[in-house]
Amino acid sequence: MGRSQFDDDQIGDLMKFLEVSPAIKVSLVLSMSSYHAEMMDTYDRYSKLLPEFLVFTKLDETRYFGPLVNLPIKKKTPVMLLSKGQNVPDDMEVPDGKKIAGKILNEIPALWSAK
Repeated sequence: MGRSQFDDDQIGDLMKFLEVSPAIKVSLVLSMSSYHAEMMDTYDRYSKLLPEFLVFTKLDETRYFGPLVNLPIKKKTPVMLLSKGQNVPDDMEVPDGKKIAGKILNEIPALWSAK
C-alpha cells in the first residue's frame, strides 16, 4: 500500500485497518533491487503486522538472489509470489525451488571472478 517502513504512524494506520477483519492476510512485498540488510530491516519494521507471506518483486532488476532463500528462512515466512516484470499478472509466478537454486548457483561464478 505504499507505506514507509520508517513511519510508525503509517504502520499504526495499517494495524487499525487489519483490525477490521481477522480474515485479512498480510503479505509483505519486497523489492529484489533493495540491499539484503535493507530487506531484513524492512521485515523487522513491518513485523508487528504479522506478515504471513512474502512477495519478491523486480527479480529482473538483480543478479543476486540470496534473499529469496535467506529472508524466508530467517524470518520463518514463506514466499507466496515472485515478480519479474511490470506485466501483471503475466510476470508473476509461484516460487519454484529448482529455479531459485539455479539463480543462486549462477551467481557464484560471478562472485568468485570479481576477486
